[in-house]
Amino acid sequence: MPKRSNAFQAMVRAVREHYAGQAVQVTESKVFHDVDGREREVDIVVEGVLAGERIVLSYEVSDRGRRRDVTYVEGLIKKHETLPTHRLILVSRSGFTAGALRAVEREAGRVAAITMEVHDAGNQPPIIKKLFKDEWKCTPTRCRAVVSTPQGIRGETDYLQPSTSIHDADGNILGSLMQLINEILQLKDVGEAFGIMAHRRDDKGAVTHFSTQLPISPCGYFFYRKERGALNQIHHVIIEGEFKISPTEIVFTPQRLGDDVFLAAEGTIAGQEAIWVAFPNFEDLSLKVFWQTTGTPGPPPPPPEFRPTIFPCLEQIDLAPLLAYAANPDPSEE
Repeated sequence: MPKRSNAFQAMVRAVREHYAGQAVQVTESKVFHDVDGREREVDIVVEGVLAGERIVLSYEVSDRGRRRDVTYVEGLIKKHETLPTHRLILVSRSGFTAGALRAVEREAGRVAAITMEVHDAGNQPPIIKKLFKDEWKCTPTRCRAVVSTPQGIRGETDYLQPSTSIHDADGNILGSLMQLINEILQLKDVGEAFGIMAHRRDDKGAVTHFSTQLPISPCGYFFYRKERGALNQIHHVIIEGEFKISPTEIVFTPQRLGDDVFLAAEGTIAGQEAIWVAFPNFEDLSLKVFWQTTGTPGPPPPPPEFRPTIFPCLEQIDLAPLLAYAANPDPSEE
C-alpha cells in the first residue's frame, strides 16, 4: 500500500511533532495490522511511554470542503476498534456535523474531534506575516581563464571552446572545459553563494546574467595551447552565463488546532506543492519554521551532497572569499 500525504495532513503532522516533545515519536501514514492481519494506514500516529505503558494516539485527518458526518466518524471508530489505538483524534479542516459530534461524545473521551480554525490574535502583533522564497537558475554560456606558461608568464585567455580538453600536469586528458564548469557550479559553496546573492537583490526581475571568477590553482589543471605547443596551468576560471531569479511570496495565516497556535502557508518549491508551518515564541520573538513538499509523508530528506567525480580536486579549492563577498558585497556595509 503506497503511503500518502497532502498539505493539510502535513500541517497537522508538523504541529503534532513540534508540541509532542523529544521522547515521543510522530509518524505520518503509519501502517498497522488489524486483528485479521490486514494492513490499515493511519494518517498520523503519536507514540510514547507513560508510566511504563506504550500509548498510541491515532490521528485521522480530513481536508474535505464540507463538514464530516456521522457515517464518516462511525466508520473511523469501527476501524480503530481493531487497531492498537488508545485514543483516536479526528481532525477536519471544515468541521463536523451535530450528529458526528454526538457520535464522538458517546465514546466517553476515547475519541476527540478537532477543527482547524483561523486564530484571532487580538492586539498581539504578529512575529511574521510572510516569507520570500527565491529559486534561481544559472546557465553557463562562455568561459575565460587566467593561465601561466611553463616560464611563469601569466595572462588571460580569449573565450575558450566548451570542448577544450583539460589536462593534468603529465598531459593526460581529464575531461572537457564544459564538464569542469558544470562541476564547479554544482559545488555546495558556489550554490550557497549564488543563493545568498540572489536573495539580496532588490531588482530580482532585472537580473539576467552572472559572472564569477574562481581560483583553481591548487588542482593543477592545464589546457594545451596549440599556438605555443605547451601546457598552460589554469589559475582562475572566469565563468559567465544566464541567470534567472524566481521570487515567490509565502503568506502565513495564524491557525489554531485545539490549544496549539501556529502559522501556516502553502505554495510550491521547484514545481512541487509544499507547506510551511511556523511556531512563534512571543517571549523572545523567535520563530521556528518547518517545511516539506507534499505527496510523500514526513519531512523532506536532505538532498544528496554533490561530489565532483571528473575533477575531484575541486573539493579542495578555497571558496571562502566567494561566500564572504556574497554575504557582504559592499565593504562599506560592514
